[in-house]
Order: sequence, then structure tokens, then C-alpha cells
Amino acid sequence: MEMPRETSQKIEAFFENIDKLTETHKNLICVGTFVLIVGGFFYFSYLPKTKKIKAYKMEYKTLSNDLRIARKNARELGKYRVLLGYKKTEFSIVKKALPEKKEIPSLISGISKAGLDAGLEFILFQPKLERKKDFYAEIPISIKVNG
Repeated sequence: MEMPRETSQKIEAFFENIDKLTETHKNLICVGTFVLIVGGFFYFSYLPKTKKIKAYKMEYKTLSNDLRIARKNARELGKYRVLLGYKKTEFSIVKKALPEKKEIPSLISGISKAGLDAGLEFILFQPKLERKKDFYAEIPISIKVNG
């Protein structure tokens, strides 16, 4: 493919001007061109990739730590399942010790009867509003006795 005549003349004029330069100037142009190429590569290619590598290393470190913790937890899973079984058993035992809602009136009358049997005179025996808790409800009672 042949270049247009005008472009060819410009290129020839450019190289003639370079031929007129001293050896020192030619060497400086070569060194400058080399520095521009290497600097461009470094700035536009190398630096962004090193930043990405650094970010990937940080992410790897975080994920490795998360994996280490997950593996440790997985090793201890059996122990926690056994512990959960014990806690469920304890909970069911304690839950049985708490009165059911239908047992509360008989429990209150039992407290009243035990007080009368002990010679106490009930001036005030007033159940208050139920307070809900996690797995149970409290029913506070105001009591005033003589005796």
C-alpha cells in the first residue's frame, strides 16, 4: 500500500530534521521515548493491576479468616448439639415445674388455705395483671396479712 505523497514528504522532512541533530540529542530523544513508553506502561498497566492484586490479597485474607472460623465452628457443632439436647431436657423439666394457666386458681386458693391454716389473717389478696416473659408469664399478687 502506497502512502499519499504529502504524508510521505512530511515523514521525509521529519527524518531529515532528526539527521541534523547531534548524537547527544538523538540519544536524549531515544531515552525520552523509552521513558515515556515505560512510564506509560507502569502508570496505565502495572499500577492498576498491583492495586487489584492488593485488594484481592486483602479479600483473600478476610475470606481465609472467615473460613477458618467456619471450620472451627463446624468442628464444635457436635458439642453444641449435645449441649442443646441437655438444655432442651433442662427446659422441659423446669417447664413442668411451672404451673399451667388452668392450675393458677387452685394454686392461689392453696396459698390462701395454707395461710389460714398457719393462723394468718388475709387483709388483702389481690392478683394483678399478667406480665409476659420469654417462655412464661408472671402473675404478681399483692398480699397483706396479720398474724
